[in-house]
Amino acid sequence: ILFTFLCKVETEEDLRKTGVISLLTMSKILKETYGIEMKGKWPNDGYIENKKLVGILVEVDWNNGMFYVNIGIGLNVEKKSLETSISLSELINEKDIDEIQLFEAFRKTFFEYLQLDVHSILKMFNEIDFLKGKTVRLCNTHYENDLSEHIEGIIIGYSEDWKVLLDVDGDICEFD
Repeated sequence: ILFTFLCKVETEEDLRKTGVISLLTMSKILKETYGIEMKGKWPNDGYIENKKLVGILVEVDWNNGMFYVNIGIGLNVEKKSLETSISLSELINEKDIDEIQLFEAFRKTFFEYLQLDVHSILKMFNEIDFLKGKTVRLCNTHYENDLSEHIEGIIIGYSEDWKVLLDVDGDICEFD
């Protein structure tokens, strides 16, 4: 299932929430509708059993003092021959999938979550965080082919200004 959800927000704070709120929304819908517990990979991917089920892409236009946000939601429904993904049809009976119900639930929950403060959103994300406690390697995007330009550490969380918090040899570092 692929759909684009359009909304407009007035503040940069609300704009910065949209990606992770979309992921939290999909997580809640899948749990409440199908009993599926999805984990989140900051800020926009949903995983089951280390395999990707949901992908979210956020694009923004600024016009007349408003942010116009396009949120693309991809939910794997049918099994593909990729070992790195999982589909809804592998988890539930495909006949039980109701695209209209999913979209309506997304719209309702998204706007409820948009009203939450950053602290509450981060607390909710912490409950589904796929990467917390895992060692990751972050590369400088300007030098992605140069392996000497990377930093490795353990993800410990996310700051209220949406930065990744990494434990690097006992020091806490923030990354955009």
